[in-house]
Amino acid sequence: MYAGRAPSFFHGEQAAVMIGIAYAAADAYARIVAARPLLMDPDRTRSDLHDYQRHLGESLGVIHMAEALLRQTAEDWMEACRRNVSGEAPQGILFRTVGSRHARDGERMQRYFRDAATYWTHVHIALIP
Repeated sequence: MYAGRAPSFFHGEQAAVMIGIAYAAADAYARIVAARPLLMDPDRTRSDLHDYQRHLGESLGVIHMAEALLRQTAEDWMEACRRNVSGEAPQGILFRTVGSRHARDGERMQRYFRDAATYWTHVHIALIP
């Protein structure tokens, strides 16, 4: 997880908190509508009405989707970090296999490598073992 940019999964952490809040709000909503009697029919509650069931169902669908997206994003992030550490990042493969002739001054691949190396060694990005 720490083999990439330091703040990269920061928004993922915030999304996890917001998803937790959304689940808590859905639980509270379900309890509230189940306890609230209807004005015209006090023997029934709002949870008996299709509109309130639909509101809760649609909200839970969005919450579940957000959780699935967050989980997939986290898995993708961990895979990218693994590739960065193992040297399997696409740039590394391209630079290692293009041949040394293209690493000379003035060659495009040399320039791309230099630019990528500047990025990889930047203080906010570099992996410190």
